Amino acid sequence: MPITFKLLKATKAMTANAANVMYSAGPTNSAIISNIRFYNGTGASTNVDLTVTKGATAAKIARVAVPNNTVTVFNTEITLNSNEKVEANTAVTLDCVVCGVERT
Repeated sequence: MPITFKLLKATKAMTANAANVMYSAGPTNSAIISNIRFYNGTGASTNVDLTVTKGATAAKIARVAVPNNTVTVFNTEITLNSNEKVEANTAVTLDCVVCGVERT
């Protein structure tokens, strides 16, 4: 299977107080997320709760503090197999970029 280096997701305006799917591996893909960058352009500091869903099981893997008007980088690698996903939930609207490799 080839390995493809790509920007897994870039989004503006993550929805506040909702489960935002940061990346979802398809039925024939797997992936390694190398980092997630969060930009908080608001006047309020916030936390981002990251959750990995594998099958019917969801597990919170981290809480990332994102001060106001800063970029925060979450550098812990996340490995996803087919049909697994990473979600983020936060109280304010953030911009984010997900980087990593995907195997198709």
